Amino acid sequence: MHDRLTDPLDERLPPGPGTDPERVASSQFLRLCAAITHGVAEHGYERMTVRGLCALAGVSPKTLYKHFPEGMHECFLGAQEHAALTAGRQLAAAQVGARGPRERLRTGIGAFCEMVAEQPQRAHLLLAEAQHVSAEARAQALRIEAQAAAALAEQLGIAVDPLPVLATGVVAGAVAVAREMLLGGRAAEMPQLAGRLCGWALAVCGEASVLSAAVHGPRPQARYRQEPERLRTMRLDDERGRMLAAAIELLADGDPLRLNIDLLAEHALVPRRRVEVLFGGCNACLLVAIEESMGALFDRAGRRLDAGDRSPFGRVSVMVRELALDRELALAAFTGLPALGAQGVRLRRGLASAFARTVQGAGGAEDGAGAPRLGAAAIWGVIEHRLAAGRALPAPHELACLLAPVAAPSGRQPAAPPSRHVAVAVGA
Repeated sequence: MHDRLTDPLDERLPPGPGTDPERVASSQFLRLCAAITHGVAEHGYERMTVRGLCALAGVSPKTLYKHFPEGMHECFLGAQEHAALTAGRQLAAAQVGARGPRERLRTGIGAFCEMVAEQPQRAHLLLAEAQHVSAEARAQALRIEAQAAAALAEQLGIAVDPLPVLATGVVAGAVAVAREMLLGGRAAEMPQLAGRLCGWALAVCGEASVLSAAVHGPRPQARYRQEPERLRTMRLDDERGRMLAAAIELLADGDPLRLNIDLLAEHALVPRRRVEVLFGGCNACLLVAIEESMGALFDRAGRRLDAGDRSPFGRVSVMVRELALDRELALAAFTGLPALGAQGVRLRRGLASAFARTVQGAGGAEDGAGAPRLGAAAIWGVIEHRLAAGRALPAPHELACLLAPVAAPSGRQPAAPPSRHVAVAVGA
């Protein structure tokens, strides 16, 4: 995975006292950003060292700490911010001359897909690695997505009620597709998906104006007085149940990186040894707690769907209600999992897939003429943003507009989907 652009690591200033100090500082900053971008793409942030970073950038540790006093982590955050600013400028340049909201949207999505294909290392840092480096990196990633959504909203100029959800959802759907392609080693195929992404985004924009006028029910509140069914079930399981309940509560309320087995045992009122015997460690307990609790939530949602409205709005309503009833579990699953390392990332992808099947149904997940699971990925992203910001979940009708089918442009039939492995990547 290499970026097909001029690499700052290859651009070294000639040595000597006559070189402009500002040029030297700028070159050092860019080389450090490029070095950590290259390093995390090739080896992962966990395997990076200060010595390796400085050797790759061609600078001394003293220079690193001069630019980033807190060391490698601050360097990652700086590279993340620099990459976002650079990508924003490239997207803006690509849209110069585009006329009207539809053309700006189409041009922007095409440029985004080209950037992921041509600059996979930078895209990996922004869209994948930042998810599990630290709480600060995740928060900055959400801010970057929110800024992109705000820019999209301004470009579209659509003054309808679900605009914040609409813009956030379109950005989240595109990011979810790019992340899956990056993690699957298929970033070069992103341009093949530009047409489908654009078709889905345009259909969502058209659907929003219809759904915004309808009143489908009250907005779910941030918290309910009713006790979540998960807690009632876990209490019946005594020690193990208390550990699982404590794990979710701690993950929802604090920084996952600061959790440890002693804190978990104290919160669950059990000896440390019991946590070790049953789960082996704190992270394992957290993963089991989220997997079992979300599995039970999906089962409850499925039972309610079997007995009620199975339309797209009905599916979204059931899921939003279940998540609003158990906000601690929603926080743990949507915002806490990436901090639990590779296993947390895998579990998050599995839960997102199960979420898509529940929200869109088996047929929607396999519909090659539309945009498989794009709507569900967008809804997942909107919920993640709302939870991270401490806000109430959106009303179901606001989210349902993101499930709009892809319309065929100019009355033509939808284009055939790309190769099977690309279609599966979009639905992963």
